[in-house]
Amino acid sequence: NVNRLALSHPEIAFSFISNGRELLRTAGRNDTKQVLGAIYGINTVSKLVQIKGGNPDIKIFGYISLPELTRASRNYISLILNGRFIRNFALTKAVINGYGSKLMIGRLPIAVVNITADPALIDVNVHPTKQEVRISDEELISKLIADAIRQALSKQRLIPDAVSNLHSNQRPGPQYKSSATDRPL
Repeated sequence: NVNRLALSHPEIAFSFISNGRELLRTAGRNDTKQVLGAIYGINTVSKLVQIKGGNPDIKIFGYISLPELTRASRNYISLILNGRFIRNFALTKAVINGYGSKLMIGRLPIAVVNITADPALIDVNVHPTKQEVRISDEELISKLIADAIRQALSKQRLIPDAVSNLHSNQRPGPQYKSSATDRPL
């Protein structure tokens, strides 16, 4: 998939033309957000938040959608490990866990998570396509991803979680008796 290649290598300019129609063009300026704009459009990019995290050995960088921008499929969660698009259930789950209760049930974020780690921690010879990888420190990387997402979302002004909102409402709202003339606006 050309989109995955473009996301994995924002430093390379991509142009994809099908039946005489340009479907993708990236600038090759090493700007992941520009690549996301070329793939998803400017309206989507305006609802993305940058994430950064990690430790001295593992770096996490990328973009995630605000909880209001979701999809019904995991196909919009892209994991890139040392410049290679990968599939990894635990890391995908870490992206979702980073949102906590901020996602609606059955909805998933748009996310591009770049992970840079020591190649000695990774076994790419698990699957013929080299997309599924085995990571020796998968639990640590999962925690770093979830923490980076939580931290990025905590800096945003979001609609409060329903549960915390419920607990914070100490005073009951105004009480009134319903009548036949009450109609929804």
